[in-house]
Amino acid sequence: MKPPLDQSASLLRGTMTRERLIYWLVALWCVLCLALVFSFTFSKSRDFDADGTFIQYSAATDFDQAFSGWLSAEVGELKNKVVHFSQGNCTCEWIAQSHIHSVKLLAEQQGKTNLQLDISGLPEMTKRLPVTPAVAVYDQHGQLTYLGPYATGFFCSAGQGLVETFIKQSHGETGYGGATIPLDANGCYCGIK
Repeated sequence: MKPPLDQSASLLRGTMTRERLIYWLVALWCVLCLALVFSFTFSKSRDFDADGTFIQYSAATDFDQAFSGWLSAEVGELKNKVVHFSQGNCTCEWIAQSHIHSVKLLAEQQGKTNLQLDISGLPEMTKRLPVTPAVAVYDQHGQLTYLGPYATGFFCSAGQGLVETFIKQSHGETGYGGATIPLDANGCYCGIK
């Protein structure tokens, strides 16, 4: 037996209302998730050298040699090396993971060796490097050519990369003019703890 026409219309209306309710709840959930992601990302945005102490340290005429001396004591020979600094508990390192991986692949393609250095247990790191994720690039002569963030911007992605140029150009073919350190970079970085 078929329900009367009025009951069929009311059942159909109830089904459409439930479907609409589910649609709007899913849409609202998606919007809230995106809002949380963006608010988190924007809250992590900071300057590479937010308090200005690293600029003072890096302005010394012997900075490149002092930093390289300290780093070689930690990791050994620096010729043709790309040193990746992390501290393990940094969300920005996780966000930038795909870019960090692409930088490591590029370094290998350019004949360089990648070294990973967890700085969380190193006592004097706060004046040596202000934030992570960060990277140092050394040429074939063991000279520091780049020290700084992988990229700028909220997601520190490959499209906003800074380091790739220095990995490709650090073959010692040009005169050494000292390391490039982009102190005015802004992106997702975690302070050294």
